[in-house]
Amino acid sequence: MVTNFLSIAKNMLLPMKKQIIPEPEKEIIYRKNQKTIHKIIEYDYNHVIRKITVFDYFKPQKVKSIEEYKNGSLYKITNFSLIKSETEYQPKTGKKIKTLNYNISNPSKLSSIYNYDSETQNINRLTIYRPDGLSVALIKEFNPRTNTLLKCINYKRNSSTIASVSTFEITETTTIKTTYTYNSKLNKVTFPIREKSRQPVGNTNDVPHDLPKHNIAKLIDNLYKNNLSLSIIKVS
Repeated sequence: MVTNFLSIAKNMLLPMKKQIIPEPEKEIIYRKNQKTIHKIIEYDYNHVIRKITVFDYFKPQKVKSIEEYKNGSLYKITNFSLIKSETEYQPKTGKKIKTLNYNISNPSKLSSIYNYDSETQNINRLTIYRPDGLSVALIKEFNPRTNTLLKCINYKRNSSTIASVSTFEITETTTIKTTYTYNSKLNKVTFPIREKSRQPVGNTNDVPHDLPKHNIAKLIDNLYKNNLSLSIIKVS
């Protein structure tokens, strides 16, 4: 019994061997001159790709982009070209989820966020932030198949309270806009504060589509009869 106790005590007093953990492997790829680094590929302990750092062609010391991987699948790309932006991906499908854009003068502050439709990969939601990078200025929602604007939500300055909601209904020739205001007492969006406004799609200088054709013909006839020029017509 005493022998076993002394053996255990001796083993406890012996310096423990340090477990040697191998460093993650890095692969450095150079440009044609064999001096300038093009990119660095980092692997985990199982030799699965973990991160790729790409350097700028004209400024070799500047990082152009960083690709991050989970279990070998891409899940985020951070770009530093013109403005800092981060695009997140669905690892299993490789499809874009959203892109975070940062302020051009302060890369730590958000400027806008793009959310992508999983099927079309087009933007279905755009969130624009105020200069503080925290408060939302407005949110736009799009039809991802047609890229047309469906809704615009405006927020009060320095507040998370909705100021107004504009919805858009687009026909073949007309855009119908309805604007609602936010009623803080009822805590919901109330009835429209203005009537629907109809705007012709395309060139706004075109003759309105709701003007009867016979009236247009009559106007042209009168101009010719009186030797008048179209240039005298002024639009207020």
